[in-house]
Amino acid sequence: MNKNEMAGMSLSHATLRNEDLIPSFTEFLEHNFPVEYADILADKDYYYILEFGYYDSETAYYLLESLFDILDEIAPSDHYFGAHFGDGSLFGFWQNEDEF
Repeated sequence: MNKNEMAGMSLSHATLRNEDLIPSFTEFLEHNFPVEYADILADKDYYYILEFGYYDSETAYYLLESLFDILDEIAPSDHYFGAHFGDGSLFGFWQNEDEF
């Protein structure tokens, strides 16, 4: 996927639950950025969360934090990955506020 195609793209909406966010974010990586997805799978603790659904564990929170970091790193230039400014439950790639 071309990074410019990601500008304004949302990956999740209307939920803050780990069991919704983690699969959405990892599926995006798996289909579009397989190297980054493989990095996540390299950690056996994260692998167990993805395979067996331990979304309420402390490790799941660390996984979600890692996913945010990875997605922010691959965001198009002048964009960030995170919650939309006007909707805290809409996660995607948004233009940096500084650009306005």
